[in-house]
Amino acid sequence: MKNNIIISSTIGIVLALFMMYIAWEHNPQCEIHEKEVIDFEYWFTIGISWFLLAFVVVFILMTIVKYVYSNYLK
Repeated sequence: MKNNIIISSTIGIVLALFMMYIAWEHNPQCEIHEKEVIDFEYWFTIGISWFLLAFVVVFILMTIVKYVYSNYLK
């Protein structure tokens, strides 16, 4: 269980940082930054939402794989 949390968190952080980088570079209609003003709330919301999505999906998939492996493949 602990390994699932660590791996899910790591994948979630990597994906969140990548998506925040993409949002920073793309910056549609100057929503994240314009000259010297940065909207950290919007930018961090993007990161948190991608982290949560990746964490939940990876955690559930790893739990299912572990359950199937331990109950049916051993």
